[in-house]
Amino acid sequence: YKGVMFLGNPNDVVQAIDAASGDLLWEYRRNLPPLSAFRNNFWGQRKRSIFLYNDKIYTVTKDNFLVALDAKSGKEVWEVNRGGDLYATNTSGPIVVNGVVIAGSNCQEAPFGCFVTGNDAETGKELWRNYLIPKKGEPGDETWGGMPFEKRWMTGVWGPITYDPDLNLAFYGSSGVGPASE
Repeated sequence: YKGVMFLGNPNDVVQAIDAASGDLLWEYRRNLPPLSAFRNNFWGQRKRSIFLYNDKIYTVTKDNFLVALDAKSGKEVWEVNRGGDLYATNTSGPIVVNGVVIAGSNCQEAPFGCFVTGNDAETGKELWRNYLIPKKGEPGDETWGGMPFEKRWMTGVWGPITYDPDLNLAFYGSSGVGPASE
């Protein structure tokens, strides 16, 4: 973008490179908890994407923080803990639609189920949260064949999120459910 290539690298390293010369302009390195603290089989160490919107780069970290970086300097503008007690992470990266940062989660072993969040792109404030595994009585509960909530697991959004501007809808799919359905 305008002569700068932005790279999302493993273990939450983001770099800005001069696209003509190859010179490193800036580098952001997330200070992560020790590996022994993670409960998520180390998912999230790699990134499929980061997102440039206006003057910021957005990424979701291995420890499940949504981070906004200044695109010119690489300095952290804000960070928001998306929760998950080190069970939840993200590998696909966020997208930004009309000022809302939309990001999924990968939380295969999480006892609470995975989610997608929408956060304000300027402040990081969470605007909405959509859990993928319904609790008893919620829409979709009937598709789990009576399985108690605490035994429903593994459904995450680790693939890409897309947006249709004509319909003004974001689309995302989930991974397979666990345990496997009958």
